[in-house]
Amino acid sequence: MKKLLMILGLAGTAAVGVTVYAVLNSALNPLEERQALAAEAAEEEYELQEIREIEYFHGAVSYQVIDAVDASGEDVYVFVEDPLPEEEEAAEELDEADNEAGEQEEPAEGEERDIIVLNKNDGIAQDEAVSIAASDADISRFISVKPGFISDTAVYEVRYRDSEGRFGYYYVSFEDGDYLRRYELSPRISR
Repeated sequence: MKKLLMILGLAGTAAVGVTVYAVLNSALNPLEERQALAAEAAEEEYELQEIREIEYFHGAVSYQVIDAVDASGEDVYVFVEDPLPEEEEAAEELDEADNEAGEQEEPAEGEERDIIVLNKNDGIAQDEAVSIAASDADISRFISVKPGFISDTAVYEVRYRDSEGRFGYYYVSFEDGDYLRRYELSPRISR
């Protein structure tokens, strides 16, 4: 009886582990797919020697942000517009319908992803963005900094926790470090 309970316990633990892995894998897979598509689109448009990292920036327009080295050896950020899932599904359905009908049309103007390249030397460094935020905001724990776009302005988004436990976002201009905006969430919401 003891062996049976031990075997059932181990089987239950294994089942929970497999379920957790499957859920996490299915949640992360679309992001990895979007990153791969963004890298492919960037490399089709621009000659990149190396891709260091790809991060997601969510704003009014979302981007996959690629930290890369271009063909001339310059450090660059490549912003590849990330279409909304509904837009992708609708586009795939249209593509399938066109393929079934034997039609091959070029995408309409404005439907392609926007790709923006910024030379890192044309703006402030990430460390400087963090220093600017720290001089103005109550930062008790720095979380991350990443480039993005708000409207037509390249920005750095500095994420942090303040001394009251609030989760904060501080935005500075990529070009000159000017303050743009700040959000702090209630500690009850952000924990």
